Amino acid sequence: MLLIRTCRNLLGPTCRVPDADLEALRAQMYALAHALLDAAERSADTPPLTGREPWMPILRLLPAELREEFEERAAIREFDGGMDRAAAEDAAMRECLDRRKRLRR
Repeated sequence: MLLIRTCRNLLGPTCRVPDADLEALRAQMYALAHALLDAAERSADTPPLTGREPWMPILRLLPAELREEFEERAAIREFDGGMDRAAAEDAAMRECLDRRKRLRR
């Protein structure tokens, strides 16, 4: 989870936003990321996407550990599995979404 201290560092020394407001913004950011993941889950039965661009809005909002999981799974598929990058990233995102769905049950 993004620490308030990290938020303060990113916003710079002139930021005067109270910690409570930063915590609320952080919670809203994570809620948006989860909503985007939910939307992606609902479309998991659609044909493969082309390249990283469709996943970029989601990736930017994910916590670092989930983003790293996606990157690792895509890299394994691309380099060890011989898949092209677009197919590897699409399969990796779908696997991450499936895993997330199973964990929530």
